[in-house]
Amino acid sequence: HSRNTPCELQIRTLLQHAHAELTHDAIYKAKKTVKPSVQRTVAKSMALIETTDDFFTTATKELNHGPLEEHNIVALLDSLYLSFTGNNSHTQKSSIIIWDEYEHIVSSELIENIQTQLINNNNYKYLSDTIKNKYSQNALYQQGIVLFLYWMLLNRKRRLLSDWPLPLEMLNPLATDLGITIYDD
Repeated sequence: HSRNTPCELQIRTLLQHAHAELTHDAIYKAKKTVKPSVQRTVAKSMALIETTDDFFTTATKELNHGPLEEHNIVALLDSLYLSFTGNNSHTQKSSIIIWDEYEHIVSSELIENIQTQLINNNNYKYLSDTIKNKYSQNALYQQGIVLFLYWMLLNRKRRLLSDWPLPLEMLNPLATDLGITIYDD
């Protein structure tokens, strides 16, 4: 065999393979004429396999694509975090858990709102140094999501607290940074 011999590689799902095994020997190499009804049934089974594959593909896309991806929130927030603190964001499991809980409130305006109401607001310029100073002490300060949490504490505190998926004490330092409390006022 020469090194330059072309070859064909077929990649199939298990179901496609089972279909091919059945049809190849039973129909294409059949010793007798195959009834049209059998050929139609085989064609319908392949159509069903292709339809099922489309359903799985669609479901997978929908599972992996929501408002966070649609609006590129994590990347934009990490970029905002870098420009605000000079530090790179290090997304950790806590961010994923938090985003799972609050993704439904994510909109195309979120990043602009955080920038306007928090980053560009002179009342909160000090947060840049606060984040840098607490960076090595607390994982939330190492992630862009800290900006989202500050914003939520200022604008949607009740929602943040009612749906908070992690130990509530984690929010205490952030609330203290803002001069507010997470307990009922």
